[in-house]
Amino acid sequence: MRIVSVKEIILDKIFPSFISAKQMQGFGYAVNIFYGPLTTYIPILFSFFTKSSILGLKIFTFFTVLFSGTAMYNFIYKVSKKRIIALISALIYISAPYKLTDIYSRNAVGEYSAFVFIPIVFSGLYDIFNGNKKKHYLLVIGAVGIILSHTITTVYCCFFALIYILANWRKLKQKDVLKYIFIDLCLILLLTAFYLIPLVEHKMYGDYTVFNSYEMNTTGDYVWSTGIGFKDFISSEFGKQEIVFSIGIVIAFCICLTPICFKKLRENKEYLLFLILSVLSLIMCTKLFPWKIMPNILTVTQFAWRLEGFFVFFVSYVCACNIMWLSESLKDKKNIIGIFVIICTIICSYFGTARYIEKNNENGKSNFDEEKRYEDSIMKAEIIEPYQINREYLPVKLVNNIDYITKRTSGVYVLDGRALIVNQEKNGFNFTFRAEGVNDAKLELPYIYYHGYTTYVNGKEIENYESENGFIEINLNEDGDVVVKYTGTDIEKAGYIISAITLLGIIVYCITKKFKNREK
Repeated sequence: MRIVSVKEIILDKIFPSFISAKQMQGFGYAVNIFYGPLTTYIPILFSFFTKSSILGLKIFTFFTVLFSGTAMYNFIYKVSKKRIIALISALIYISAPYKLTDIYSRNAVGEYSAFVFIPIVFSGLYDIFNGNKKKHYLLVIGAVGIILSHTITTVYCCFFALIYILANWRKLKQKDVLKYIFIDLCLILLLTAFYLIPLVEHKMYGDYTVFNSYEMNTTGDYVWSTGIGFKDFISSEFGKQEIVFSIGIVIAFCICLTPICFKKLRENKEYLLFLILSVLSLIMCTKLFPWKIMPNILTVTQFAWRLEGFFVFFVSYVCACNIMWLSESLKDKKNIIGIFVIICTIICSYFGTARYIEKNNENGKSNFDEEKRYEDSIMKAEIIEPYQINREYLPVKLVNNIDYITKRTSGVYVLDGRALIVNQEKNGFNFTFRAEGVNDAKLELPYIYYHGYTTYVNGKEIENYESENGFIEINLNEDGDVVVKYTGTDIEKAGYIISAITLLGIIVYCITKKFKNREK
């Protein structure tokens, strides 16, 4: 729904491409302000070639799996210097049951897209502290990708990255470490300004459901209530929402090796840190973690079990090291035994994958023809009703008053004072009417309140604000012609300019540096 809606906004040449005119009964809905735009723009790009948003999303999903495995392989190879450890880590990372749940059951596009960038973030941090500091730019690439993919993953990636930095605090005194971290943070904020600035603007000057802890179930009490039991980690059964919490046979087997391998591997600092973070993230999935006293920034996760995604990331390296240790310990006897153990591990992993997909298809089969009909119905629809899409981006005043949207007409409402409204014409984001006999009138316009709408009376711009019903309201004290347009705010446009200039500056810098190196 979001992909098709944003595609239509772009094709209608509306900028910024934030609000869909036909959503919410034709009163407009912000489908692209509060959620990372990467998960819409790239599938849209693919859809121009495939002539289908459904196929565009499927291709995008395939590449997220491919690139998340590649990113994990590159990161672990950098850390371990062993290709077999990197390969096993990558295979576990992309085939863990929770990862498949995100794709096949939850369709959590933002979350499984962020899986691509988590290894890149930590690869950049590793280079800053331990490796080639010139590759610190990986931190920028990874962080920008996560921010533009999924807000919740962004928050927790910052949380675990901070722990990683604290674990390496002694190296902060090394030459250029703090400088690179500061430069990267600046570049991250500048490159994502086109997304973050409108988000912050709506947070500061509006009251939207997505920022309301109680409406979004992001209170400490609620997150604690979603904690799962340790038995769920070893269960192969589906949950009530078709979510698999099981860590899978491969991860379970490899974790059992940890007590045996620990004495041999404890000198490996990255192994030890990732083992600790694996345990922490797993505990955070349960009610043992003190969610009730956590700050609001951490309870944004909504569901405690979401931390299993980070558990999969951290434990993949631990598992690969354990398997490698087992292989090497058996190598003295017969090399074939070590290879056999590795192959069996990978096969078991993909048997679990196949079983998962088969089970998922039994619960709800889907075919391309049905999906295409659904896509066509969205594109051909003149309006999209409120219950056809999520409602978390509505003003708080409206989210519990959906009937007002469904029953409201598409004209101007006189809330107070006096005015005769004539010659009303509404075409998407362009709305005109004439007000006569005006006497201190409060008028509610047929658009849900978001920043970026501009209103003119007799050619002069006037202020608009949120009505008691969550729609746009204006005060009128004179007769005249009123024009309403969606133009976006100056601050939003400044965000795009900042990001564009920063990106252009980086490109010019890289090209200039390349020519200088070539001359040398």
